[in-house]
This record gives sequence, C-alpha cells and structure tokens, in this order.
Amino acid sequence: MSDARVKIQQQNVSRESDGNWTNLRALRDGAMIAVPWYQALVLEGRCFSAAAPGTYDITGVTTMGTYADTSKTLAVDIPDGTAAIPLYIETNFNLNAATVSHMSAMVTVLLNGTGGSETEVSELNLRADNPVASGATAMHTVTSAVDNVDATERVLFHWASAQDLDTVDLDPYIRWSVGKTGIAPVVIDAGSIATVMFNATSTGFSLIHWAEITESAFN
Repeated sequence: MSDARVKIQQQNVSRESDGNWTNLRALRDGAMIAVPWYQALVLEGRCFSAAAPGTYDITGVTTMGTYADTSKTLAVDIPDGTAAIPLYIETNFNLNAATVSHMSAMVTVLLNGTGGSETEVSELNLRADNPVASGATAMHTVTSAVDNVDATERVLFHWASAQDLDTVDLDPYIRWSVGKTGIAPVVIDAGSIATVMFNATSTGFSLIHWAEITESAFN
C-alpha cells in the first residue's frame, strides 16, 4: 500500500485551485500513468494552431517570388508577457516554377506587427471547447514593416531545391515537431514563430502548432 500525492498548480495553470493536494492517477491495476507535458498543455487549453491559408482549400497561398527579411508565409506574433513554444510546423508547395524553391521555419526575436500587408487568420485552440483565448496574432502572406535581425533567427529547418517540383519525383513537404527533435526554442519578451516559402511562381500551404504559457512561469 502506498500514498502518493502532489501539490498542484503552484502559480501555474491548472484545472484545480492553487496549492491543493491531489492524488496521482493510476490505471485499474495500479500502474502509474502520465501524459507528455505538451499533451497536458492541450488538456489545459494552452495549445493553438494557425494555417496558411486560414480556411481549408486546395489552392493554397501565393508564396514569395524571392526571399525578403520582411516577408513571411505564415507568422504567429507572440506578445510580451506571453511565452510560446513551437510544437509542430509543416510547409509544402502545391505548384511551382523550374527555379530555386526554398522553405524554412524559424523563431524570430521581433514581432512582425500588422503595419505592413498581411491576412490575419484565426488562432484555433487545440481543445475544441476553446477554454482559453490565444494572446498571439497569426497572419499569412506577410509583408511586414519590420526586418528580421539577421543571425538572430532560431532556425528550425531549411529545405531547398533547384528542381521543377511539378515534374520531378520530390516530395516538397517538410515537417518539424518537438516530439521528433526533443527540444524547441522558447519565444519570450515578444517574438514570432514563422515559416518562409519562396519560388518565382508558386503556391503552397503552411501550418504552425504552438503552446502558450505566462512568461512568469520561466522566472
């Protein structure tokens, strides 16, 4: 016989009152159970999703013709006071020309802002009853008024090809996940999670999942 308990919340998000004791959970045979921390954040309503385009379709968005520090295919701006962790990112081309194609994902140390040209999209809670509203601003086809600070981007992946992806047997579909890499950068003190796709004449899709936590949780 054993009695194992933990003190919950302790100034962080919880479904219970701060400082109460609660029993650890177990299966019917007594085996301890746990879910991954990121899935626990989903249960708490702290994980979100944004896509380019913002609604499901088969056309996609028009990507950049050439790279520019001010342009993003999909960007999630995280304001000061909120910390964010990227969980899953995907990019893929739909149609493209026979020129260099490029896809990347990164965390930047500046907000893109909404002072340029962009299409804002919904930040969807991965818990379908939407218990918590996102503090982020998600947008696609961004031409921002703010430059990236070169050499400060926390790059998550790069992919490039000089082939015509419409005619060669390549899969222009790139996925990154914290579950696969085991680590992820933390957006803090205002920054952005973003994807960049460019080709002379191309369309494509992009998706970002992320978790939001109060910055004070990291102090």
